[in-house]
Amino acid sequence: MVLISLLDLQQGWVDDNLIRPVARAAGVPTQVVFYDDPSDLHSMLKLDRDANINRIGLILVDEAELHELDGRIKPLTELAPPDQVEAELRQHLPIARDGARVGKDVAGMPRSVEAPVMVYRRSKVQDAVQGWESMHDELDALFKQYNGRGLPAGYRLPEDPGQWNSYDLAVVGYYWAHTPYAGVQAPRIAHRGYDGAASARDLYQQIYSQGGSADDVLAGDTQPVRDAFTWEAFFARAGLYPEAMWRDGWGLGALWNAVRDGTVFLTFMTPTEVAMLHGGAVKGSPALTDDPADLAVARIPRGVSLELGADGQPARVGDGAAPALVTYWAIPKSTPDEAGSYRLVQGLTSADAQAKEAAAFATIPSRQDVDDALADVPAEPWVRDLLAVGSQQARAVRPLPLASNAPLVADQYAHAWHALVEGRTPLGATGPVDSAALRAWLASHAQTLQALLK
Repeated sequence: MVLISLLDLQQGWVDDNLIRPVARAAGVPTQVVFYDDPSDLHSMLKLDRDANINRIGLILVDEAELHELDGRIKPLTELAPPDQVEAELRQHLPIARDGARVGKDVAGMPRSVEAPVMVYRRSKVQDAVQGWESMHDELDALFKQYNGRGLPAGYRLPEDPGQWNSYDLAVVGYYWAHTPYAGVQAPRIAHRGYDGAASARDLYQQIYSQGGSADDVLAGDTQPVRDAFTWEAFFARAGLYPEAMWRDGWGLGALWNAVRDGTVFLTFMTPTEVAMLHGGAVKGSPALTDDPADLAVARIPRGVSLELGADGQPARVGDGAAPALVTYWAIPKSTPDEAGSYRLVQGLTSADAQAKEAAAFATIPSRQDVDDALADVPAEPWVRDLLAVGSQQARAVRPLPLASNAPLVADQYAHAWHALVEGRTPLGATGPVDSAALRAWLASHAQTLQALLK
């Protein structure tokens, strides 16, 4: 039995086009079971072991789950010679190799590296690039309220969104929010806004792009966190985010709908989520937007501070990194067929298997040697473009927090963000954010995090 949890359309495709063919080739009888909640996985594994049922031979998990399940996972080096396992693991990206280890053991073999990219309307970006200078003085005055200086010295908006930073995103957002489209003038940039892990990852993305990491997320009040929250406050208070984002608790479906309806021109998603929005990569996959050809993607903007230095440029410059959700195939200790389970892992993590799934769902392969295999797989040009950008971002990532209470940390970040954008903090609801007041408020946030991590 193989346990997986993916998007609905993706689950069925992975079952029919990857797991079953690999199982047949490996000579392993296989049944695939889908589950919705991580707690279901834990319950099924516990029942399988404690009741001595011993039917589950393979599971698909992310890095956090791989570590949480330590003690229930069979180290791969107990199923194959250590040199062989290490050689197979070396084919994968460094972040995937590192996450595969629980203690000294290789607990899983990597499948994918999921990192967010920026997805936008080509035509609307072109509008902003061509028209933003008409609002130069307004923008300069707005930024002067928040940083005391205005736009960065000699500011120009790059034509290529792949070269953008935090200021560029704000300039484009301001232009769109103050330009009528179809007779409506409204904010056009959004990310997830409900209380949940995915929304927290959107906030982590801001922190990582500023040069932060899991350590900064867990600390709660370091400079990358302060810079990220400063920009979030700016976007909310300057009217560059729609209030519905937090008022209605937008999730992925709401973002898809907003892009489809033309109310949002730019957001952040994983390449697989973008592929589902675009539609057409897989037979029976409908487009979720009326003009998918107008969609384009780029790496997330490089994080820079709203504060400017003496030279008129951002005082702090990040590296544009993103948090990565790495997924793994792992074998429970209760597997009924150790050798068969390992053959499934080898087949499902092969270059051919990863290339096949990448061409179908823009899943970013964890393997570094997949290019030749991908060239032999039919794929639409837009899928190849999406994979190219996603793979580029996947090489500029850092791991998500792996603390035992990481879900509670994510909840705390979502709560703090809601308080910030809704004006329920000592920082008020409008106007510039006082840096000292922000530090004091984030110090309280940090204390809450430390209590959760004890």
